Amino acid sequence: MFGYIVINQGEMKFKDFDVYHSYYCGLCKSLKELGGKKAQLTLSYDMTFLVMLLTALYEPKTKKKLVRCEAHPTKKHLERKNIFSDYCADMNLILTYYKCMDDWMDAYEDIEEDSKKGNYNPFLVEKEKEDSWQPVFGQKDFDEKCEQMLRMMMAECSRAFETLPILQYGDILRNILYSGVWTRFEMTKQKREKKQEEDHEGSI
Repeated sequence: MFGYIVINQGEMKFKDFDVYHSYYCGLCKSLKELGGKKAQLTLSYDMTFLVMLLTALYEPKTKKKLVRCEAHPTKKHLERKNIFSDYCADMNLILTYYKCMDDWMDAYEDIEEDSKKGNYNPFLVEKEKEDSWQPVFGQKDFDEKCEQMLRMMMAECSRAFETLPILQYGDILRNILYSGVWTRFEMTKQKREKKQEEDHEGSI
């Protein structure tokens, strides 16, 4: 799921997006302080969600500051930063390390490439008594199976979220849980369908 925990910006209020972006900038600042510009390259929306979730849950003291950065050198923007910005910066680097090691949470997107290269992918099943790999994605219902799995995971996440005493940022967090995750999935699904159509036309 790394890279799927994103907002649906089209369904988000401008003021909520500004708040979300300010925590994103705060996380970026923590990454720079932790490991310099190379660490900033690992910046992700996934950890921005976690920063906001923990902030809403524990309500720590949060510093707000107007800043400029290399990405926005001409105009100052608001940055929100607290202890969870630093905590999630550490988590971000750890998760990035493991993502580079096996790239598991991109299994749905990378299945064709993993099949060709023989890379590990949980959606590939080993043929019985053979060394080759049989891709599940050849089945017509592959996308439906993946969508069902994602739906089950997000339903579990959402149920757990709704039990938390969240008073701040509820609209932003729900935007991500109930809508944002699906924008990435649908984009990937449509991209695969288009490629399959192009490959089919090219083989005719």
